[in-house]
Amino acid sequence: MTTCKFWVFGLSLAILLAVPSVSFGGTILGWGDNSSGQATPAAGSDFSDIAAGYDFSVALRSDGSVVAWGTNGDGQCNLPTAPDYKAVAAGEYHTVLLNKDGSLQVIGNNAYNQTVCPTGNDFVAISGGGWHSVALRANGTLAAWGYSSSGVSTPPSGSTFTAIDAGHTHSIALKADGSLVVWGNNTNKQITNAPTTADFKGVAAGGYHCVALKKDGSLVAWGLNTSGQCTVPAGNDYVTVAAKGNYSLARKTDGSIVAWGDNSSGQHNVPSSNFFRKMSAGVRHALALEEIGTIALTTPHGGEVWATGSVQTIAWTADAGILDVAVEYSIDNGASWIPVSPPNVGNTGTYNWFVPIANSQECMVRVSSSPVAFATDVSDAPFTIYQCTLMSDANGDCVVNIEDFAIMAEEWLTNGFIFAPEYDPVSLDGDGDVDVDDFVIFSNAWLTQPGDPEWNAKCDLNFPPDNFIDQADFAIFSAHWK
Repeated sequence: MTTCKFWVFGLSLAILLAVPSVSFGGTILGWGDNSSGQATPAAGSDFSDIAAGYDFSVALRSDGSVVAWGTNGDGQCNLPTAPDYKAVAAGEYHTVLLNKDGSLQVIGNNAYNQTVCPTGNDFVAISGGGWHSVALRANGTLAAWGYSSSGVSTPPSGSTFTAIDAGHTHSIALKADGSLVVWGNNTNKQITNAPTTADFKGVAAGGYHCVALKKDGSLVAWGLNTSGQCTVPAGNDYVTVAAKGNYSLARKTDGSIVAWGDNSSGQHNVPSSNFFRKMSAGVRHALALEEIGTIALTTPHGGEVWATGSVQTIAWTADAGILDVAVEYSIDNGASWIPVSPPNVGNTGTYNWFVPIANSQECMVRVSSSPVAFATDVSDAPFTIYQCTLMSDANGDCVVNIEDFAIMAEEWLTNGFIFAPEYDPVSLDGDGDVDVDDFVIFSNAWLTQPGDPEWNAKCDLNFPPDNFIDQADFAIFSAHWK
């Protein structure tokens, strides 16, 4: 089996549940049946979507072009060369393409009018079944075409659908309220035994079974269970599901993939990976898209001297495929790491860091892909954080100048409150002293004002209060630090 980065396992009849909102590049890995080369993926690290058919595979590159490999008996791999697409799906012997303009295109077997797709340019998601396909419109309605037995090409009405998947001769859809709808073949009670609760967030349709992902991250399955495809693994850390043939797949929060059910072609032999962003289950082979990328910390690179209480910019560059970046710091040359507070969200390239209380020349910053640190970088050399000892530094910038005088002049000849000697008035958590617990409270309120979610009036230490948590407040806070 190939060790390429695009992983293929099992055979995928229907795959795409939603069009990706962020374009990223990744490599493909494949496993399971490879009798037609369907599990030997196309080379490259710029793929953003994947689909596994019966014995062929399809992939979308980040530039909008598409490529297919494996059996081509019905021309399902004869794809257009123009970079006009934003999603791919695979039926048993046909390929479904979603154009960038929202229209549909189908290529391959047409025994049941699979290539006669609906018109319009408002489609947002596609899925290929056995000999039929399903598509979701932007207004939440469904379209289906191709094989019509058991009503599988007659989707339910309504305009609140958010996700779809097409099985061999049945299909499943998720509604906005979390409820499920199944239609088509009911031989194995795919419809009859469908859950009636409204607590789901993901769906998949196998050959003759269904899998659903609950809002709590756990799994349920029903229908044909001859190979254990409905005997779901325990746990509540799953984020997406896929199913085809007689087996099922689920992707976990850590980016790993779990397989269960039929293993006659090695569908359970999921390759190890740093982090899988997507997966597609076929009947006997499967594909997975491994997220790859690099991240580089640009500031601080080492040698900086930063004062406690100042606001400094942590900066990095990262590939677009890295959607979230974790930022941490160390004051012991990397022996231990502390997450910044509040935590960074997203991959913006910068984080305004409220420098914590410390006196160390062994400080470093680390940035990593999140939730799995498959890419990381640290400061090239240590830098310094110091706590200013100037008693007259009222605004916390460790320089005594006119700005400090203005603060002092504002409070000139004013009276503070009288507290018992053993109680510190700056104790934000009410325990009487000023320590790290109070610092966490203060840092969460940093640079906030009334109306902000993190606003905390107790952190507005100026007298009189100025309704803004800034260096002037920190100067007072740090003067009381124990």
